Amino acid sequence: MLIVVAIAAVVIIYFAVRAMRYVEDVQQLSNAQEWAKHKLYHGEPLSLICGPAPYLVLGANEEVLGVIPDTTLMEPRAVRVSRGRYNGLSFRVARGLTLHAGGYGSVGESHDEYRPIDQGTLAFTNQRLTFVGAARTSSIDLEKLVSVDAYTDGLGIHRAGKEKAQIFVFSKNIKLPFDYNGETKFSSVDGRIVRSAILQALELRRHPELLGKSVDELKAIEQQKEKK
Repeated sequence: MLIVVAIAAVVIIYFAVRAMRYVEDVQQLSNAQEWAKHKLYHGEPLSLICGPAPYLVLGANEEVLGVIPDTTLMEPRAVRVSRGRYNGLSFRVARGLTLHAGGYGSVGESHDEYRPIDQGTLAFTNQRLTFVGAARTSSIDLEKLVSVDAYTDGLGIHRAGKEKAQIFVFSKNIKLPFDYNGETKFSSVDGRIVRSAILQALELRRHPELLGKSVDELKAIEQQKEKK
């Protein structure tokens, strides 16, 4: 009896700890989103350094803004599936009895499925987005991004010249450091924050004069232009 009670107590404690960690993770993610919004509102570059940066040959005025290790690259691959299909004629002989003249054949159908291709580090600078993996390395100029899809645990990257997107999935073990109320906190890596940082880098590249200007300041500048 004592053994059963002890096991039950351990199980209860285990799930209680998991619940507390989940609540804490949700709270930290909310704090990280608030931190990111504050940065974006005031025109301050988002720096998402979650680990050591891979070796990159940086160009003139190029700065590393984001490093996300243990990222999985996923790409679409054609998958062929064979399905059985009856070929021939059917004749109803009597109630509940049908005679089949012919046989069964297989029909091949193909469709795309996203599958893991490589694992490595996703990094972005104020000029490009780079993936350095164990098997491959790819880089894309920010200007060639068509769109960026944000997920809770990753990104979908659509680039010029490629019909299908690449998906980058972030590990739950990688944490994003951020400043909150004067302290360094850690959150899971949220694709929505990463997307905002990449798009902000692209916007500041096109319009460097926006750096350091808050939304209120920009509105005031626009109002002054309209008055003139």
